[in-house]
Amino acid sequence: MRYNITCHKIVNFLFFLGIVLFVGCGGSGGGSSSSSTLETQNETVAESENNLSSEDSIARLIENLGVNVMMATYVELDEKAEELQNAVEALKEKKTQANLDLARNKWKAARSFWTQSEAFFLGPVVYDELGEQLDSWPFDVNELEQILAESDSFSIFFILSLDRSLSGFHVMEYLLYGDDKEGNVKSLDRFTDSEIAYLAIVSRIVKGTTLEIKSDWDSPTGYSDPYVTNFMKIENNFSQTYQLWTLVNAMIELVAEMADIQLAKPLSDSPVNADPTLIESRFSGNTLNELQDNIRGVLSLYTGDFGEQTGPGMDEFVAEYGSSGASDRVQETLENTLQVISAIGDEQNPLKTMIDDSQGRVRIQAAIESLKTLQQTLETEVLSLFACGKFNQLNLDSPLCAQFEVETDVESLESDNSVAEDENQVLRATDFECILNWTKVRNFRITNKWGNLEETLTVANSPAGKRYPPGTIIQLLPSEAMFKRTEGWNPQTNDWEFFLLEPSQAGTQIISRGTVEVFNQRGENCFACHSQAATQWDFTCETGHGCDNSPLEKEELNALQNNDPRCDRSI
Repeated sequence: MRYNITCHKIVNFLFFLGIVLFVGCGGSGGGSSSSSTLETQNETVAESENNLSSEDSIARLIENLGVNVMMATYVELDEKAEELQNAVEALKEKKTQANLDLARNKWKAARSFWTQSEAFFLGPVVYDELGEQLDSWPFDVNELEQILAESDSFSIFFILSLDRSLSGFHVMEYLLYGDDKEGNVKSLDRFTDSEIAYLAIVSRIVKGTTLEIKSDWDSPTGYSDPYVTNFMKIENNFSQTYQLWTLVNAMIELVAEMADIQLAKPLSDSPVNADPTLIESRFSGNTLNELQDNIRGVLSLYTGDFGEQTGPGMDEFVAEYGSSGASDRVQETLENTLQVISAIGDEQNPLKTMIDDSQGRVRIQAAIESLKTLQQTLETEVLSLFACGKFNQLNLDSPLCAQFEVETDVESLESDNSVAEDENQVLRATDFECILNWTKVRNFRITNKWGNLEETLTVANSPAGKRYPPGTIIQLLPSEAMFKRTEGWNPQTNDWEFFLLEPSQAGTQIISRGTVEVFNQRGENCFACHSQAATQWDFTCETGHGCDNSPLEKEELNALQNNDPRCDRSI
């Protein structure tokens, strides 16, 4: 299975590597194009701010966050990755202290924008596994050292065939700074030819990956629309607020990870149990800077401001619709957390030394408590405000949600309570199995969990179309599904429930489920697409049914189904 994934990543990556090499040879590359795209989008946002009415305020907020914060961060990341690649190439050409210092500084600059982007860890970085390619941690130092000892010349194909943790930011960090056993100082004379050769290839892989992320966001490459377009184009307030709920939830997950994993785990319960090997970016001593950049990413999403670009942020809605003083409390908590993390130490006193220092441990614990306060504040003051679409329940307690004329009335939104269903008729993660176990009809797989497969197949094979019976499950991809609930469960979706899944060898995880608020891995709203189908096709999308065409060809669909990680290939 790892071989199949690796081959896919190599093929997918080489296209972007070709662009990276073209830029290096003096071509126009993607830089000017992306700048032009971003400038065009910025003009659209500016025009929207002048022309949109108050009823369009949520759409204007989503547009600003999509273009001026998230996409702009990825543009900066890609530019800094290119500067890093150039600095490494200079070090390869001429091994001087000045070139080494430059490469180290460029690594930190690229990391700054990556760690800011972790505040919105969604979209291509997740479903194309680009985040894992860039930032896998930890990696096997012994395996890397063995590879370096066996050769001083490497091909990009060879490195891409290795575990992805051996070709990202942290391998570059280790090669540039050395291990942390000799005072975090790796002198120039310790660099071997094999290390520099490997470093140069990895710098190209990192640059290719950042370009792929940026291109997925701002270019129609690989999918029908750029991700930023899919992110912004949801037209009803119900789904728009769910987009914002998803963003705030990503912010909260990052803050929780910072407290519970990045700080609490290496700190442990006592100095004797403190473990510096659990600290990310410990080789460079850059951990505290990266944690601050994590908070800066959260702050940008909350305020809507990034760099010199300003625009509407979540703070405006919290100020207008939240509890008294809520917006100021959130802002103050964010800024206080930034200061408390900064107070832990500095480049001369990095986190890996402060976990053994009595005063340092006190400061780290204070930062953990501040992060937990921030998490609670975001949950109570921000997340609940945007929960209009969470799990298909209209949050009547949210003053913001109450302002909207939601297309789905409250009665249908609460249809789970209006139609009696046995709890055994509600799908669980264990109900999703190897997609190849189900009957194939044309390009999709189908079954009926309630034992009525005969009628389900009759409908699926009907040339005239018909309503599917309850219990039907249809899957085109292992990561997406639609399930027919009891009649009357939700009239707006013809009683279909949509699922976003994460299949693995261990089984299936349900990422999200519901009706009008579920988005697939490409950032497309499931309901918006399937509702285009003509009535007789009961929300199913095939050629001629009225839906947008799938960006995937038949061969690609077959490959994705055949590579379902839940399937036993020993049979």
